Amino acid sequence: MVEAQVGDWAVVHAGYAIQIMDEEDAQETIRLWNEVVEFDQKNPE
Repeated sequence: MVEAQVGDWAVVHAGYAIQIMDEEDAQETIRLWNEVVEFDQKNPE
């Protein structure tokens, strides 16, 4: 676990910050997750 501060971009798992990342990496991660969600919504099993 890492010590996150208000305003930090963090990877959170089970309520704990496990990694701090810069905003550029965080925005790219969000964009990629949105692509996954959009794909899943268009391709239900």
